[in-house]
Amino acid sequence: MTEPKTTRIFLPFPPSVNGLFNGKARRFKSDTYKTWLKAAKVEFDEQMEFDKIMAGFSYEGFNHKGEVGLTFLLKAPDKRHRDLDNLLKASIDFLVNQGVIVGDDSRFVRSIYAEWKDDMPRAGVFVVVRDEE
Repeated sequence: MTEPKTTRIFLPFPPSVNGLFNGKARRFKSDTYKTWLKAAKVEFDEQMEFDKIMAGFSYEGFNHKGEVGLTFLLKAPDKRHRDLDNLLKASIDFLVNQGVIVGDDSRFVRSIYAEWKDDMPRAGVFVVVRDEE
């Protein structure tokens, strides 16, 4: 039996869901969200390039085609109090937009686990995507 495909990605500390969009009638990405998306893309592209080099010809990419479980380990950049669940949306949407997962609805994301991990080397979110069968 083969191990389920697992992808590990580190992203910058995400903005809260409360700060992702501006506007009432029409929602627009906030400047904070746009800045985070750019930083996350740089971090993601660097990791993908490194992954390609390390895998050589057997590179399968970061894409998961079916049901997945997501694990989020977060370290905040400061001591402010935050709601853990408000910090997941930006990262999940990023995974969809980069093609790591197909979608974020119940057909694809079957479980989510999140925890504060203050002993991580730097602030951000460490995401583990694991195929579920």
